[in-house]
Amino acid sequence: MVASEIERKFLVPAVPRSLELGVGARLRQGYLAIDGPVEVRVRRDGDEATLTIKAGAGLARTEVERPLTLAEA
Repeated sequence: MVASEIERKFLVPAVPRSLELGVGARLRQGYLAIDGPVEVRVRRDGDEATLTIKAGAGLARTEVERPLTLAEA
């Protein structure tokens, strides 16, 4: 299934304190390719890994994700 991502960005007046952010997650991420409006990324979150391909420009972009094994990641 091909999804469409709507990315929003906000400017904040200051970096929030740790208590305001809550518990986070440690991620590892690397970009395999960036070619104009196309990005290919691998992200690892604990025992899960995902390959993501994003294409397009502007507010809405096409996004395709596929799970990876840890060996593939």
